[in-house]
Amino acid sequence: MGNHFRNSSYDPRPVADFEVAPHRYLWSGIEDVYRDAASYAEFMAGVPYKKGEVVWLDHGTPVKALIVDVFCDRDRFGDRREKYRVVTETKKGFWSKSWHYTWSGYIQRGYKKAGLAPDIPD
Repeated sequence: MGNHFRNSSYDPRPVADFEVAPHRYLWSGIEDVYRDAASYAEFMAGVPYKKGEVVWLDHGTPVKALIVDVFCDRDRFGDRREKYRVVTETKKGFWSKSWHYTWSGYIQRGYKKAGLAPDIPD
């Protein structure tokens, strides 16, 4: 269930000190042309969320998550997709010391459940 951070990677600041990034996975007109990029560098440059940003994540209820790393992954059809390593907010209001992987759909649904993505149908 994830790994623990080394001391140099853990940010002890409260989650309240971080601003949540705006919703960028728009249902209508989603700009995902970066997935067809010719190179890995072009793909990574087009990924909507970057390392260090805070997003809403669907964990049954919406929770805030800090993006620790971003990777290029392949889906079951061999198409590129982004994969995020994140830490989530704990009940005490700090970042968890354990991380896990998530993908764009969980982020998109997190914003929807947080009421920040009205363009996504129910």
